[in-house]
Amino acid sequence: MKTKLLVAILGLSVLSFWGASFASESCTTYYDGCNTCTVANWKVACTKMACKATQKPQCADGIEIDVLPIEPTTSSSEKVDRVPPYQGNKTYKFDEKAVNALNLKDSSLLKLNCDSTTVLKSLGFAGNTKMFSVGLEEDTFDYTFDMRNCSMRGTKRNYTWTNNAVTEKTALAKAKEFMKSSFFKGKIFDKYGEPIVMYRNTNGGVMPYRIEKADSKMMSDIEIDPNDTGILEPEFVSFSILFPYTINNKPVYNAYGNKAGITLEVTAEWVTSVNAQLLPFKGAVRSSEKLSNDDMVSFVKRGGNNPFRGNQAEIELQSPERVNVLFNVWRNNTNEVYLSSGIRFGSKVKLDQFNPQNYEMIISDYKIWNGSYGY
Repeated sequence: MKTKLLVAILGLSVLSFWGASFASESCTTYYDGCNTCTVANWKVACTKMACKATQKPQCADGIEIDVLPIEPTTSSSEKVDRVPPYQGNKTYKFDEKAVNALNLKDSSLLKLNCDSTTVLKSLGFAGNTKMFSVGLEEDTFDYTFDMRNCSMRGTKRNYTWTNNAVTEKTALAKAKEFMKSSFFKGKIFDKYGEPIVMYRNTNGGVMPYRIEKADSKMMSDIEIDPNDTGILEPEFVSFSILFPYTINNKPVYNAYGNKAGITLEVTAEWVTSVNAQLLPFKGAVRSSEKLSNDDMVSFVKRGGNNPFRGNQAEIELQSPERVNVLFNVWRNNTNEVYLSSGIRFGSKVKLDQFNPQNYEMIISDYKIWNGSYGY
């Protein structure tokens, strides 16, 4: 499954990008559909050719890009911290006193360095510390381990997509069986919680449904089988299932509101792909300016790093809680991975009609991440 990156095309030669997710995929040179652009030191520089028709944007390495039109600006390059961290006018209702109380708690910030020695040793490459990317096969899968970006991904070879239906119960069972493989031990962060269904795919075919109880008066002449439970389980063509990482038995969130962990794509046939956000790592303690209480409240009111983009104008956030926050910072032409303490807000508002998860707002304690979004 291709990784999709979110960018905003401003006119033909002006581009601004959304956070560090663009740079975190090492896409420093890309084609915006008309011009060739380069990202360096938080700035974007593009050629200025005039094109009658734009083509499909893509990175130099072929990564697919989703295009999101926004209002053009007059600048040919723009720092990430000038990009608004939200779309539209939303009102976030929350308990400010509870936020202040949590923000007074002790905080921590670690820079994570991929433990490439451990990973390479587990792959049979002990002693070759200059290797930063390794590809290998295991059973029917091709895997790539990238020590620069602390990531691992695998894809099933020679897989042909089908629309065969699978239930959620069966998909979860397949995912758990796949995760028992000894292949993963020592190669990815192996402390994770119970799996979570992140996405259900119908591929435009099989749809979820609910059947109401039959009208006994209307059907009075028909005998009802007492052994039939009357339950019809919805079927789908694939599921995206997350095994969330845990540290000290607490989940780890990325700054966009999702739990960080190992994601599997599961179909009726078997697991078709696997992606892990984090390889085994070593932490180095770092210091940074912490958000004050006023800073934190103001940031929440603006939607944090992952504002709600649904139809509701007012979102009521549930009681905040302390969590671990995993985020990337792209600087000095290097993708740096950090783990910090932070605050999570839940809600009862669905992300969208297709996603079973509710909207969540995640905020790090430190400006090193929140500051890059124009705080």
